[in-house]
Amino acid sequence: MDSLDKRIDDMRNFLYVILAGMFALVGFVIWDRRTALAPAVKKVEEELISITDKWIYFIKNAGTLECTPKTLNEVEIKKAFEIANTAGMSKEELEAQFKRHDFTGQSHEIS
Repeated sequence: MDSLDKRIDDMRNFLYVILAGMFALVGFVIWDRRTALAPAVKKVEEELISITDKWIYFIKNAGTLECTPKTLNEVEIKKAFEIANTAGMSKEELEAQFKRHDFTGQSHEIS
């Protein structure tokens, strides 16, 4: 009977070691994923090459940028900047902005 109890205790201890190793592995994977993605998120304007990097930069910085960076020269991103610039404006502010920027002769709808 003592032999059986010892084997059960050994198996229980082995199970604890396996569970601790699994938790450590999961924790490491979560920590490493955050540190592996950090350089992609903290890119500066000069490092933006792929369209994905440019969209991530736009999403993170659109609210704080004074003007559209030269590296973000895709038509879609320029349009997104225009939408972001007018998103919080009232109807009167939109009309004033469209009057200032309407030197091309195109009309703008204000709803």
